Amino acid sequence: MADTGNGATLTLSADGGSTTYTIVSITPGDQSIEALEVSHLGTTGDKEYIRSDLKETPEGSAEVLFDTNVALPTPGSATQTITITFPKEVATATAAATLAGSGFITSVSYPELVSDTVMRATISWKMDGYTGPTFTAEP
Repeated sequence: MADTGNGATLTLSADGGSTTYTIVSITPGDQSIEALEVSHLGTTGDKEYIRSDLKETPEGSAEVLFDTNVALPTPGSATQTITITFPKEVATATAAATLAGSGFITSVSYPELVSDTVMRATISWKMDGYTGPTFTAEP
């Protein structure tokens, strides 16, 4: 069943602390595997490929409402546990689906300061592949 992203959350946990932001949008990023060309001088017709041994971990980002009472994370600081919690599709489900893994903050974009405009910041991260990323489906 399809649903909207309304209700999704992003939690960053480092050094035993945990911060949840007011989210406008989340882009979880792509997990991919590289195609390695193995064509040779005897190849005819189409190029030939094999898959790489290792997957590329996602680079994600989130746009958040900027709150001067909540510090944005520092790029390159402590390893984070990055958890994206999806909205429940079934209201009676015991838990929501999650995408979680370890990673680090790659950039933080502070908001533009303009009259009559809500301040929004962007947090970007890279999953490091040491723990996850793991998608856990809604039970």
